[in-house]
Amino acid sequence: MAAVTLIVAAIILIISLVMLGIASGITGGLSTQKMSPLKQQLLAVSALTGFTGILFIILIITGFIWNSARKNGRKSAKGLGIFFLILLIIIILMYIVILVIILIIRNNSAFDNTQKGALTTVLILIPISLVLMIIGAIVLRAAIKI
Repeated sequence: MAAVTLIVAAIILIISLVMLGIASGITGGLSTQKMSPLKQQLLAVSALTGFTGILFIILIITGFIWNSARKNGRKSAKGLGIFFLILLIIIILMYIVILVIILIIRNNSAFDNTQKGALTTVLILIPISLVLMIIGAIVLRAAIKI
């Protein structure tokens, strides 16, 4: 049962990570179409989203190491659990910052309807990715408890 739960957690987390990658690609692509301050802001959002994805991968790896440590009864399991929680909080805060920046950029009148539609897609992908990440973390935690 624990193995199935771990597989489900991994699938949920990977889907969330792919959505984050798509959002990063969209903002990076839009940055090639805009001039100065907007271009810099879009590149910053793209870079921040990519960095969040890297932290997300570290979170997934930490979760599986934590699972292994807990099952083997190592003393490091508690520290890994605390690190997992801190990393999860940092990632959630980064998601919020990304959403706020995108909302600010989207309200700029320099975008045509197609570009605003692309940013709306990012605004939809980011929260869904965040919810999936939290669900994946909860499922991973449940797998560790089993």
